[in-house]
Amino acid sequence: VEPGEIVPEEIPSDFEFDIRNYIKLSTYYDDLKDDPVTNPDNILKKEDYGFLAEINTQFEVSYLEDYQFKADVGFQYNPGPGEQEDADTHFILNESFFDFFIAQLAYLKIGKKRETWGVGWTFSPVDDVVDWAKNPVDPSDIRSGKYLAMLEIPAGDASFSFIYFPDVEYDLETETGQAGIPKELDFENPSLGARALFLLWDTDIAFIYNRTDKIPDLEKDYFGTALNRYWGDLGTYIEISVHEGNDMEFVQQNATGQYYFPTGDELVDLKKTDNDIIVDFAVGINYSFPDSSKIAFEYLRNGDGYNDDEFEEFYEFLENDSDLYLSTSDENIKNKLLKANQILGNKVRQNYLSFTFDRPFTFDDFNPHLGTIINLDDGSYLLNGAIEYAFRDDTSITLDMKWYIGDDDTEYGLKPDNFRAFLKLVYYF
Repeated sequence: VEPGEIVPEEIPSDFEFDIRNYIKLSTYYDDLKDDPVTNPDNILKKEDYGFLAEINTQFEVSYLEDYQFKADVGFQYNPGPGEQEDADTHFILNESFFDFFIAQLAYLKIGKKRETWGVGWTFSPVDDVVDWAKNPVDPSDIRSGKYLAMLEIPAGDASFSFIYFPDVEYDLETETGQAGIPKELDFENPSLGARALFLLWDTDIAFIYNRTDKIPDLEKDYFGTALNRYWGDLGTYIEISVHEGNDMEFVQQNATGQYYFPTGDELVDLKKTDNDIIVDFAVGINYSFPDSSKIAFEYLRNGDGYNDDEFEEFYEFLENDSDLYLSTSDENIKNKLLKANQILGNKVRQNYLSFTFDRPFTFDDFNPHLGTIINLDDGSYLLNGAIEYAFRDDTSITLDMKWYIGDDDTEYGLKPDNFRAFLKLVYYF
């Protein structure tokens, strides 16, 4: 500063603003099976190839560090998969919530937010309510958040959380519903959760309670615990969830031998008589190498899953109704098969093993990934291989491939595709 020079006083701002954006262009190829029992006459409306463009913005506004607003929004453009001509452009609301630090004692978060309480990497049994943030087939697939109000109270090496989810109804036939904006919020029949988290003996220990209705109109209590610890480069975790009564939907046969899925009062009445104690648990171990490579193994015991006899009956239903649909095109049969595909979209058997390997910064700019989920009950498996090339600081291209391998009467063999490949170009700004 020169003598006599006037230096303007810096005026501190009480507001801070941060924004991150990206544009993603994706294309895919799908090796579809010819009229599999899960997709006769292509009821799933799958195409051999498709294209998707997305622009996304994530921003955060802070005031005095005690008040924050965060949002994750985007627009997607789909010209129509394969030969379909109908283009679709719609807004997506992934997250939008306020975060208040009240009286320097507790955090209150209100809005639409991603939240997960589990510590598992591929599997997370304790996330009985907040299970939308992870995809067992692709853990990197981050889903949209959920409408909630959550109170977090820190207390030294412990914290206590309470969460409230209103019952949400979406109209998926409208643009607002497709964007993740609800048609109606029901505050009289919410899902509830509570968590006590402690740091003891260098171990994160959580005790979790949830009350929700995975089966509509049948609220149940779920109790869980999760432990997570690292010994240097070696990490381990265990999660356990316990509840009464099986949450899976089972196919039934009526007096004439027709297959159907019980719904409404019939389903509730069936489940009310199920007093079995169901235990789900997962254990995992990972190791980080000096070159930043990481290898991980996980085992899941899915107590809700089908046993051999139950899955055999499920497959017999698929075979029977698939043939019936091909000969009749009956809409009721189609709806049953669509319901079966929803069930197959998650874990349907009882024992799974997961393996993942990542080696970031291979040759500086390449990030390869290898993963598999093996169904130990029937031997079918998903094999996933991907490689990302970050050829600029703000731009990357990723090739992601998935193979579904197994006999026709196995979980992954029932997938309507043999192989899927995705090519994604992402530009950050």
